[in-house]
Amino acid sequence: MKLKKNQPTQPFDGTMRANIFHKLQKIVADIEDRGHANLTRLTVLKKWFGAPRRISSFAIFIANQASRQTRKTTMEAAQLFREACEILADVDVFEPKIPQTRATRLHARLEDFKMSVEN
Repeated sequence: MKLKKNQPTQPFDGTMRANIFHKLQKIVADIEDRGHANLTRLTVLKKWFGAPRRISSFAIFIANQASRQTRKTTMEAAQLFREACEILADVDVFEPKIPQTRATRLHARLEDFKMSVEN
């Protein structure tokens, strides 16, 4: 994921950034420890995500992090992770633009993979 020197569309100071980062870390820790996060903790972030482009930026961040998992996995899953990494490689997190054709194709493959794992 390519981070440019561009500033986010909604300005916020370092304190707010650190606060949001800290909240996200707690949510991740809860999910790792318990397998889920407290719903009220998630709603705290609702206002922050209300700003334009933050949800798409966050989605790109999460997709990028997920695609870089190093756990043991199947060959098919590893290929899907590699494809996601390629698609996300040069995406600007503040103004994400992903080729729709590639994203649609990957999404379909992910859905097929999900169905094969569930059965």
